[in-house]
Amino acid sequence: SNKDLPIIATLGNSNFASAFIGIATVAAFWQLIYSTGNKIFLGVAIGLDIFVIYVSKSNQGLIVFLFGFFALLGLKYFNILNMFFGLRLYIVN
Repeated sequence: SNKDLPIIATLGNSNFASAFIGIATVAAFWQLIYSTGNKIFLGVAIGLDIFVIYVSKSNQGLIVFLFGFFALLGLKYFNILNMFFGLRLYIVN
């Protein structure tokens, strides 16, 4: 692990912690899109997650976040597009 990075986590090194935060950010986006809960809290959490990924200076967190974000957008687009053709991808909330 690199001792110069400002991220301290119990997940091993800062690269693994950043990747885990990237996964958590995608989960927060999922909740933001599909839930009716407190969207302000989720927006703040997403902003803080992205800030921590940036501060960690780790490519893994950014890559995981971008991959998951575009996969989520793809699922959302697939769902909207296929509603017109009768085929729907059911997503559990």
